[in-house]
Amino acid sequence: MSNATAPNALAPWQKLTLIAIVIVALVGLSYVIIRPAGGDCSTVFEQTAPGLQANLEIIQNKGAFAVSREKIQELSESAQRVGLHVKTCCMVLEGGQLNPTQFQQCMQGAVEYDRKVAMVAEQVVEAEAVAASGNAELLQAKSTQIDASIAQVASTADSVSSQTVTPEPLASDGTNKNSAVTNSELEPNNIILEATTIAPSAAVSGEILDGEDNDFYTFNYSGKARDLIAITLQNQSTTLRPWIKVYDADKSQISSKYDNTPGANVTQMIAAAPQTTYYVQVLPYDTKGKYTLLIEPSQTYDKFEPNEDAFSAVDIGSDKSVVANIMDGQDNDWYQLNAGAVDTISVRLENRSTTLRPWLKVYDRNKSEILSQYDGTLGSDLEVSFKVVAGETYFIQVRPNNSYGAYRLVVE
Repeated sequence: MSNATAPNALAPWQKLTLIAIVIVALVGLSYVIIRPAGGDCSTVFEQTAPGLQANLEIIQNKGAFAVSREKIQELSESAQRVGLHVKTCCMVLEGGQLNPTQFQQCMQGAVEYDRKVAMVAEQVVEAEAVAASGNAELLQAKSTQIDASIAQVASTADSVSSQTVTPEPLASDGTNKNSAVTNSELEPNNIILEATTIAPSAAVSGEILDGEDNDFYTFNYSGKARDLIAITLQNQSTTLRPWIKVYDADKSQISSKYDNTPGANVTQMIAAAPQTTYYVQVLPYDTKGKYTLLIEPSQTYDKFEPNEDAFSAVDIGSDKSVVANIMDGQDNDWYQLNAGAVDTISVRLENRSTTLRPWLKVYDRNKSEILSQYDGTLGSDLEVSFKVVAGETYFIQVRPNNSYGAYRLVVE
């Protein structure tokens, strides 16, 4: 990957790629805004984030450009934050706790975000025309303008993601007035053995009544592979100082997150194993107030998961190229290949992130390690070559090296 200093001009493919990114964001948000109530909210974030991220990775791997990588990263992160907010609006709507008017209000911030992203697209088109004219000074001004607009996009995303989604008041029996579905805690749930069972990708209303109250919830993650799950407490009061603890299936604490600010929201990320039960505790922090609890699988894992060991290794096949990601510091990706008629194989890991420290290991058909090489530099590429026996099977392991990020693996 080139480390050249970013030039002032945008190459044609770079402008088109950035425009494509903007279009992906617009299409994704438009889909969410016009979708009818009652659809599947679990797919909402899928409609807004992956295509955008894929195009951003293309930009990161094609070299330097006028719009800095930091600014493109801001755009990517802001799209994900807005996507999560949109998903929250959708889930609360489908839980019967938002009426159509409230849903429209919930989505107003996303519409404003949409408008500002469109403005960035227009400015990129203008920059393309300026680049063609050869006016370097004006092009620099346009690049500065684009950077400022992306900053405004990020600011809007901050505002949207901090917006509280306020459910419609519940009736005295704990149900929504316009719905037969109960979406609230079931007392007593002050101890872990009485935890209220909730479903991932659902919004649940609760309340800390006083400084002695504790609310426990339990959920089962039934995904096909390890995933990062966001556990979010959205404050519905100006008095509650949020504090959540997470416990594993053995009721052993694995994380804790709190905020000393009354009325603040908090989000705790955990790496969840498939078919595993977890517990969430909402603590009073010597305060009281209403809240909404959200359990949101992020579907961060790539399409090859689970491939955590040699026994679940993915056959690279004739393509000899895969695009995947290391999700977190515990993720391991295994692949296998047949050496064919060659006597030497080269394996190249092309980094598609600025957060992954590449580490490759190679094993023979007996799963015995024959090569290990890593690079401690975040975002660096890595290539190894090794002698093979024609027709034999070999295994390749991509390790996290205490890092995470997307990559492309090429075998030649």
